[in-house]
Amino acid sequence: MSVSVSVSAEACKRGRTRHLSAFGMLNRLLVAVLASCLVGAAMAPATSYGATSPGRTESPKTTRRVFTVAFVAGIIPESYFNSMLDGLEFEAKKLGDIHLIAPAVPTYSPETQVPILDTLLAKKPAALILAPTDVHALDPTVVKYNHAGVPVFLTDAPTSNLGVVKSLVESNNYLGGEMAAAFIGKRLHGKGTVGVINFVPGSGSGMPRQEGFYAEMKKRFPGIHVLPVQYDGDHVSKGAEEASSELLSHPALKAFFGVNDNAAEGIAAGVAEQHAQGKVIVVGYDADPAEVAYLQEGKLTALVAQHPYEEGVIALGYVHDWLTGSRSKVVHFQQLGLSVVTRGTLGLARKDHILYQGKIDPCSCVVSGV
Repeated sequence: MSVSVSVSAEACKRGRTRHLSAFGMLNRLLVAVLASCLVGAAMAPATSYGATSPGRTESPKTTRRVFTVAFVAGIIPESYFNSMLDGLEFEAKKLGDIHLIAPAVPTYSPETQVPILDTLLAKKPAALILAPTDVHALDPTVVKYNHAGVPVFLTDAPTSNLGVVKSLVESNNYLGGEMAAAFIGKRLHGKGTVGVINFVPGSGSGMPRQEGFYAEMKKRFPGIHVLPVQYDGDHVSKGAEEASSELLSHPALKAFFGVNDNAAEGIAAGVAEQHAQGKVIVVGYDADPAEVAYLQEGKLTALVAQHPYEEGVIALGYVHDWLTGSRSKVVHFQQLGLSVVTRGTLGLARKDHILYQGKIDPCSCVVSGV
């Protein structure tokens, strides 16, 4: 039996622009936690509500149409995608005619996502919001959704064929890599050896960060030697092993860039294992609770934080525009900015809701099955 999140509220005008904070990011509204979850209502049969098209139903008490929208994250529950789902839920409640479902995705891989997507497609949602885990591997599935008449909207990362999706909302990951390089390069005064640990090769979000980092170092800090990238398979323990090995092999190593949260946390553990905390600069990506704790403790030097909540709000807004006939409002490709967070600016980052959500009650955010 599937468990779904059903969200509805009185429709009100949606605004996608927020006031800039001291970080230069948009202020987030506080999110109301969903009070309950519905069991067995992930996708109500069209006949029960008199629906006239796939994924669209009408309330038995009113004539208002309700659209079932599926969100398939890269991995969930997980703080970054929890925050994105937080934004999706907020916007769905605000719009009032969206029935949002989000299957649990236990591991970050296309092998995990594809079966979930195939199951969802058989249920004909009105639209799909997808955070793809691989640039190429999800293309055939996206094409299948297109052939079935289900529009696909991407968040977090691209697929290789953007011509078959309606919109992509993501962070400027290349810029994020450049920002990390600029921070480290300045701290090292343009000299030293730096290590890089990424999560998986082929990731549409991780690879641009890596590329931006290497390019910025080469351009602005030619006196810094950047070691070949290592991959941790998105496992903290493996990242710790890689960082420890790099420090043993390169005693002059002065800094690391962790391309995502698990990489950063693994590096912090590896640096501590080699008794190098405080001697080695560690810049991580994202701002999950563990990273924030490490930043407070001095195990991380800085974080390059994305804005996943805002991605969720904007993406669902575009879905709604598409489904309700305002397709000219949908932006095909939109990149959001990022924020560099240090221990000294952590309080302001928390105030401006830059930090990601921790694990939250699965009953209010994900479905255990589809």
